[in-house]
Amino acid sequence: MINISTDPFELTVSNGVDVTIDHGFGHPIAGWVVVWASADIRFIADEAQDSRKSLVLTPIGSGFVRLVLL
Repeated sequence: MINISTDPFELTVSNGVDVTIDHGFGHPIAGWVVVWASADIRFIADEAQDSRKSLVLTPIGSGFVRLVLL
């Protein structure tokens, strides 16, 4: 079972330019799901980062996305 922890974040992203999502959960997130994208956009994250308050993602592709945190 997947627990969605947030409303969708709406982001305009550029290929290779990091985006920071401040969520303030206080615990590491389990992941994210892109629920809509204007183009083929994927994200990578540094698995060593501390995601308890924010998540830094690097997009592969450019455009507009909506994503939720898990």
